[in-house]
Amino acid sequence: MTRSRSITTLKQRDALVQSAVDFFVEGRLNVALQQFVEGFNTLGLLQEMRAHPDLFRSMFEEDVTPLKAKDLSALFQISFSAPGTHAREIENWTICFWRDWLIDVEEGECAPLTLENVLEVCLWVLFYTSQWLSLSAHN
Repeated sequence: MTRSRSITTLKQRDALVQSAVDFFVEGRLNVALQQFVEGFNTLGLLQEMRAHPDLFRSMFEEDVTPLKAKDLSALFQISFSAPGTHAREIENWTICFWRDWLIDVEEGECAPLTLENVLEVCLWVLFYTSQWLSLSAHN
């Protein structure tokens, strides 16, 4: 049977919070952590990770390098029309405007829009366009 107690001091509150954290970390999280460790032990990977932590660090730490306009531009391969055609001239202008706009976004001139937002939209468009093309090909 559990009994309720009222908390009357900050010290009691802090003790309750610490107890909840301990229960979560030592209880629920501990099982998941043990499974994680066992998975790395399967092929001897855990021993290698302990022996060479610097080699594995990038796999577990977030890369804080900000996305740059040139990185986003490099993701796409452009298929231009034949040189000298009107279509190629329009494509050249479009690419110039696209790259200039990406630089503006990178420099914060289009805030709150970020390059990460642009990448999300590009990926969304590519995903749904490829799905639509796939469905169109089967019909």
